[in-house]
Amino acid sequence: MWRRLWQWLKAIWQRLFGKQPQSAVAAPPDPRGLTQMGWQRVLDQILERVDQGVSRGAVLAWMAFNRVTEADLGEWLQQSGPEWLAGERERGLRLIRLGELMGGPLERVIREIADSAGEQESASVDTEERSEVDDLIQQFFQTYQAGDLEGAEVAIRSAVERDPESDRAWLCFGILMDVLGRQQEGIKGLDHALHHKPDSHDAWYIRGIALFNLGQLEEGIASYDHALHH
Repeated sequence: MWRRLWQWLKAIWQRLFGKQPQSAVAAPPDPRGLTQMGWQRVLDQILERVDQGVSRGAVLAWMAFNRVTEADLGEWLQQSGPEWLAGERERGLRLIRLGELMGGPLERVIREIADSAGEQESASVDTEERSEVDDLIQQFFQTYQAGDLEGAEVAIRSAVERDPESDRAWLCFGILMDVLGRQQEGIKGLDHALHHKPDSHDAWYIRGIALFNLGQLEEGIASYDHALHH
C-alpha cells in the first residue's frame, strides 16, 4: 500500500510542479464556442501552469495549442472576470501573477479587474507566503521519499497552517494520514482540499482509498465516481 501510494504521490508531484511534460492530446475545440464554464476551465488550466512556475513562452505555447489568444482571454476577463473573482481572494492573487508574467494588454486588463476586486494591495505578501508553502510541500516530498514519515508530517502540517487555503497542501496531508492509518483525519484534510478545488481528481481518488480502508465501501465508490468525472 505504501509503495502504491508513493507512485501516486509522484504522479501528483509531476502535475503540481511540472517536472515532466504532459502527453500529447487531441486538438481542442475552437474557444470561441466555449461556454462560461468552458472558459473558466481554460483559465484554471493556465493558472495551474503559472503556479508550476512555467515561463511566459510555455503559457503562450499552451494557449496556441488550445487555440486561445490573449485577446480572446482578455475579452472574456473584461466581461466575466469580476463575477468570476467575486469573493475568491486566492483566485484573484493567482490571476495577478498571470498578469505579471504575461505583461502587455492582458496584464492591464487583469490589473483593472484585480484593483476593482481589492486584490492588488496584498499580492506581494501573498506571493512570499506561497513560496514558503511550496518549499514546505517540497520538504514534505523529500522526507516522505526518504521514509521519514515523522519529518513529512511536520512539514505538511506547517504547510497547511501557513496556507489553510492550499488544496495542494491538504491533498498531501490527506495522503500522509492514510499512509499512517489515520484515515478519518486524512478524509478531513481531503475535504479541505476539495472545498478549495472541487474538481481535484487526485483528492477524490485518495479519499476513495481512505474510505475503502475504513470499510465504507459505498462512500468510497462514490468518491471514485467523482474522480472519474474530473
